[in-house]
Amino acid sequence: MSIARTYGRKFIGKKVDQRIDTKAFPRDAELFDIVSQGLARVNVKGTSEKVLVHYPENWENSPNFAKKGQSVRIAHRHGLGGLLEIEGLGQTIPQHLSGSSNPVLNDGDDAILTGGHISEYTYGDPMEVAYESSTYRIGGADYSADDGTMILDSPPAEGNYRYDILVAGEDGVIDYVKGNYSSSDPVIPNAPADHIRIGDPILVVGGLNEVSQWQIGAEWHTPAPTYVLVTATDPTLSWSEASTAVRVTVYNQYGRPIAGTDAGWYLTLEITDGNGTVYSVEEGSSATKVGQHSGTNSYSDFTYTRDQLSTDDSPRLVGSIEETDQLKVSEEIDILLLGPNGNPMGGDGFTPDSMPAGSQVATWATAVTIDFSLGATCYLELTDNCSLTFSNMVDGGVYRLMLRQKGSGSYTVSAWNGIDNWSGGGTPPTLSTAVDTGDAITIVKFATGAGSEVWAGLTSNFPAP
Repeated sequence: MSIARTYGRKFIGKKVDQRIDTKAFPRDAELFDIVSQGLARVNVKGTSEKVLVHYPENWENSPNFAKKGQSVRIAHRHGLGGLLEIEGLGQTIPQHLSGSSNPVLNDGDDAILTGGHISEYTYGDPMEVAYESSTYRIGGADYSADDGTMILDSPPAEGNYRYDILVAGEDGVIDYVKGNYSSSDPVIPNAPADHIRIGDPILVVGGLNEVSQWQIGAEWHTPAPTYVLVTATDPTLSWSEASTAVRVTVYNQYGRPIAGTDAGWYLTLEITDGNGTVYSVEEGSSATKVGQHSGTNSYSDFTYTRDQLSTDDSPRLVGSIEETDQLKVSEEIDILLLGPNGNPMGGDGFTPDSMPAGSQVATWATAVTIDFSLGATCYLELTDNCSLTFSNMVDGGVYRLMLRQKGSGSYTVSAWNGIDNWSGGGTPPTLSTAVDTGDAITIVKFATGAGSEVWAGLTSNFPAP
């Protein structure tokens, strides 16, 4: 149903001002027009006068209620004494004062009256969006359309952009209008005759095969480096794996890789925690940080190499883009180093933190008793010579002792009480001597016809770094 209106005075007078102040806020109003940046005029229930209101000037996009005849929500910013401000879309068009000379919209003043918002749709096709039910005015007559979803066409090629819109027609059907793609400054298409656009335009990004909420109503800007992504070919290195390739890629504000020009982006890879070396073709190897220009690519390739020593420490790598005319942007990635026994290596190598579940840590003394009921794997740092006694081993049990030379090194174990035999010759092994070297002793208790025997053997010897 159409509502006839005629334009009244340009600004509201004190009498109407007082009448409005006695009404409850917030409330719905009808938008007449945008007067200037940050100012609009609306009509509220109970008067046919135009009321001057404000709307936030720091909104990124033109407000989607900025159409004549749109229902908007208004409220006092700081109580009844504050400025009247548009908060957003309203729910209904207010009924006008009976018998008053109401403002009227020209036949050309088409408008979305209620609803019509477009949003990301996460339950169907990646290029699908949802739209609300809506009421709208075309050529002076009011129409309505139900809610639903729409699948947009595939995005253009990488480096191109386009705007798509949804439009409502006099038949109450929502239609899809695909825009023309461009590598710069894409143009929002116009609604066909006898149609009106609903919601905000949708920025379709080349190479991005989905529509997210940020693309709806987004303003196109020249692509610029915005963040980096660091990826490793193998983020977990076993003891036999010496290195992994690492790539640092630059992305623009639309989530797409952005290539450099001439020498390209200057990208770096830095070890901020742990150890090992990083390498680039341009700057060689370093235990701390190297750089590489990307040229016309969007990325630079690096190599991380572990030391393969008992002191290996799983590193944290930070990839960055460092340009003189922009802020430094960084992202980090962790590389997990595994020891010969398959356990993670952290801190200064074989530490209590790197021991598996069911482990224990013994404290050095001149005579140390290791009670295997407390854990089948025991870690002990040698800070001087000592004797060892093993207890609470069960038939068929397999145990492990991890020894580490600390202090000045070259410490020995004078007695291995509880071990009956040694593999490889029947005598205790010679331990490593250098500081931070480690030895792993495997102990097995065998059941025999006469009782049981405990055998042990040196299964690993980790050299000094």
